[in-house]
Amino acid sequence: MKSATQSAPDSAPASAAPATSERRGRRRANLRRTALFANGEPWVWLTGGALAIAGFMIVGLLALVLWFGVGTFWPKSVARLNTASGKVAMGEVTGTERFAYDAAGVAALPKDAQARAQEESE
Repeated sequence: MKSATQSAPDSAPASAAPATSERRGRRRANLRRTALFANGEPWVWLTGGALAIAGFMIVGLLALVLWFGVGTFWPKSVARLNTASGKVAMGEVTGTERFAYDAAGVAALPKDAQARAQEESE
């Protein structure tokens, strides 16, 4: 009869190398004992994050240039202004304001302009 300490002939000898999963476990345990910055992984993440931020900044800058630059190629509608002296001015409307006529200002206008000013003020 065989004793309990002896191995069966079909099993591996006791001096055989440990299984690969055991070796991997030991290797991982050894890596965990080293300093975090020793293997360089945080620097890889930092470089990747900086690259992502730089990419977003470039895309944002291009979007900003497009947003304000597209108006150059599609101008707003052009308005035509006829002055009392007969001159014509054209351009984009950039601002508007209300004007209240006073009697002295209307009296200084030519007769046909006085009539138009009276109509517009009513």
